[in-house]
Amino acid sequence: MKRAFNYIMILVTLLSFGCTKNENKPCCEDIPLYYQMGAVPKMYNKMAVTPETQQAMSTEFKTKWDKAVADLELIGGRRLRSFDLNFISDNQLTITYSYTLTTGGLARAVVYYNYVVDNRGYLQISYASRDANGRVIAPGIFPIQEDYLERYKFRIDWIEDKIPGSTGKTAAYYKDGDATSYFYGSIIN
Repeated sequence: MKRAFNYIMILVTLLSFGCTKNENKPCCEDIPLYYQMGAVPKMYNKMAVTPETQQAMSTEFKTKWDKAVADLELIGGRRLRSFDLNFISDNQLTITYSYTLTTGGLARAVVYYNYVVDNRGYLQISYASRDANGRVIAPGIFPIQEDYLERYKFRIDWIEDKIPGSTGKTAAYYKDGDATSYFYGSIIN
C-alpha cells in the first residue's frame, strides 16, 4: 500500500509540472481529484461545504441537510450553517460542523473518522469519536451525519458536470451507485 501511494505521489508531482492554469479551470483538473485530495502532501486537504449558499445540492443531500437543520434547532435553538471535511492523515479525517447559538455566537463541533479511498476513488468513512460539542449536537445532526455521510461510500470528483462552466476549485462527493445524490464544496490546499 505504501509503495502504491509513493507511485501515485510521484505521478501527481510529475504531472503537476505539466499542467497549465486556465482562467476557468483549476490546475491539474485532468488528473482524477481523488489522487489529489487527502492529507498533506496531497494538493487538497480540506473541503468547505456551505449548503445555505450553494444552489446545486442534490435533492437527497438537501433533504437530509434540511432535516438536520430543523432537528438541531430543537437542541437549544442551534442553527447548523456548514461543515468542513479535513484530511488529517493517510487514514483519518475530521468533519467540523459550524453552527450558531441563540446568542448569535458561532460554535463548532468536531467528529473524527477513519477512512479509506479505494482504487476507483470512493471514500468510505467510519466513526471514531467526537469532541464535547459533537456529543451535544449528535442527535440533531443525525440525518446528515449518520444517515448520509457515514452510511454511504462517495466518489470524489470535480463538480463541473452538475454546474456547467464552474470555475475555481470545487469538488463533489457522489454517492456510490447514485450520481444524482451528492454534496459539493470549495477545496483548499
